[in-house]
Amino acid sequence: MFYKTAKNASNYKICKTALANLNFENPEIIVEEDKNAVITDFTLTKNGLFYVKTKNGVEAKLYHFKENKEQNISIPKPSGSINLTSKNSKSKDLWIEIEGWTNNEERYHYNDKTTLFTEENLGEIVEFNELNDITIEEIEVTSHDGIKVPLSIMLKKA
Repeated sequence: MFYKTAKNASNYKICKTALANLNFENPEIIVEEDKNAVITDFTLTKNGLFYVKTKNGVEAKLYHFKENKEQNISIPKPSGSINLTSKNSKSKDLWIEIEGWTNNEERYHYNDKTTLFTEENLGEIVEFNELNDITIEEIEVTSHDGIKVPLSIMLKKA
């Protein structure tokens, strides 16, 4: 059984324990906590473990953990949020739903062999033309006390 826990990991970690002998005190740690990003979602497919890390609540990235290696998967566009869906751990199907400052929720199917995404929205996507001329930059600035503070900059495209 795979599960996400904040026990001794405020940004979460993904662990595994046997159903026949549940051991939440000393599980196998599959994905260690990332001190700079929060593990926000995960799912299992036939092709391995997929999970999302979100930095500062606005920069979401997709990862694939297979054969003890973490691989970053490029998503169709920058997103503040990624939600994962799969049929089950015996199916290779994986869908992601992404959204961000300048894009509404969009749904994609991931092909693990080609590493490509195909758009598969369940309904019509409403376009907001006002956002077409906006670009977003996510940075960190150092405050007077030396702490890095996230800053989202929204600019009109040049």
